[in-house]
Amino acid sequence: RSVLNEDMYVGANQDNLGRNLGIGSRFISENGRYEQQLILSWNRNRRVENGGLQTDSLFYGPLNGDITAFQQRTFGFYYPNLTEASSFTSKTHHQLKHRYFIDTQKSWSVYHIWNFHNDRRTYSDESMNRDFYTLPLLFDTTETRDSISFKYGSQEVGIEHNTNNLHFGLGLDFQYGGFRYQNDTQIQRDLAFHSTGVNANLILFNTIMDWTQINYSRYFGGYLDKNQKLSFTSRNKLSDSFDLQIGLDHQKSSPTIFQNYFLSNFYDFKGNLNEGHTIISNQLNASIHYKNGRLKLSSSISIGNRNGEIGFIQQASPSIIGNYRFVEGNVNARLKGQHWMFVSSLAFHKNNASEVTNLGIPVLYPRLGLSYQNDAFQKALSYRLGIDLSYTSSYANWEYRPEMGQFILHNDRALLGNYPLFDAYLSGRIQTVDFFLKFEHLNEWWLIPGMNYRYESSLAYPIQPFRFRFGFSWKFWN
Repeated sequence: RSVLNEDMYVGANQDNLGRNLGIGSRFISENGRYEQQLILSWNRNRRVENGGLQTDSLFYGPLNGDITAFQQRTFGFYYPNLTEASSFTSKTHHQLKHRYFIDTQKSWSVYHIWNFHNDRRTYSDESMNRDFYTLPLLFDTTETRDSISFKYGSQEVGIEHNTNNLHFGLGLDFQYGGFRYQNDTQIQRDLAFHSTGVNANLILFNTIMDWTQINYSRYFGGYLDKNQKLSFTSRNKLSDSFDLQIGLDHQKSSPTIFQNYFLSNFYDFKGNLNEGHTIISNQLNASIHYKNGRLKLSSSISIGNRNGEIGFIQQASPSIIGNYRFVEGNVNARLKGQHWMFVSSLAFHKNNASEVTNLGIPVLYPRLGLSYQNDAFQKALSYRLGIDLSYTSSYANWEYRPEMGQFILHNDRALLGNYPLFDAYLSGRIQTVDFFLKFEHLNEWWLIPGMNYRYESSLAYPIQPFRFRFGFSWKFWN
């Protein structure tokens, strides 16, 4: 897949090219005792970085007082902060899973799981706007050519036992990671890390739909020393139309390699966090699913607390967030007729963190959708016409810093959110070809009473304007 998002605003200087490639295979031997699954994925993104708007008043147009009636938007000019900056992001993820059944009854097996990640990012700017970047610079003062690489992965080997009522797995996990920073042609930091742990997994089955699962993992030595995770999940099918799932999670983890050791021409995170810092999370989860004919309902809720979480609060360096409690969840409904379908959802999140209101997370995100589905051309074409309406409640301001590819959360800037989006689309299938046509942000031209007139996803970065998108997917079968 290759997607080019060109400048949607005149003078924005923000082209974005994304390319994705995925290859997968599954193999089972003739006697059924050896199974293998291989997934290879490559994701690339080239982006012209504009640093956001210099001043939003010139872009969103004048606004006199509160909006008391619908008004047509007055558009202004887009003046970016940066004119010669660009970034390239590459995310590679490869997975190999295979196992061999020791006995013909397939009750005992040995397995091996390999995971590999390679996240690379380059950032260059030949003009170096001193009003935009944090000073002083660490290496180059006239231009920057940063190249950053994070490599991490795991090798797990273990044994599994399966019966009609039980699954048990025990594995030894070898984790590795590394960070390298290079400015132009000189490597300034090159680090490698290792850690070893054990994973245990137990599932008890009453039926295929009723089960209880317990997972435990623990690491020893290295950069994941004393990290552990314990989870308990139970699913119960109470009737043909109703099921309930509950879970309890406890996790103790370390800051990421990025948070501990990131280095660039602009920032050095090493030493900002205390050595051996631990993040602790406890969470209780519950979800229900109900289905009756054409109606489907589902809901989930999570209640818990986190202590020691890492964030970027008011500054471009990691800091520790104090202990806070949270509740989050969602409610979903779908009513499907012969041709018409109505969908709705509501996601919510609330926490009592003291650093920034709700940690910059919208409290509410509702969505409504209505669509019509039918066949045409003697059923050669299956199509769907639909509309979507979504709304994001107000949230604290996020500032995107392109030189490190991260967001900084502010509690002293204008609130974002409190803005709706209205889309319309056509999607369909012709044999093995899926396609879509979509008109997005149809309400861009209007100022709506009670709503934010600044449509930003983060500070100085307006969301995409009204635009038309299309795409297709062609499946090849052998």
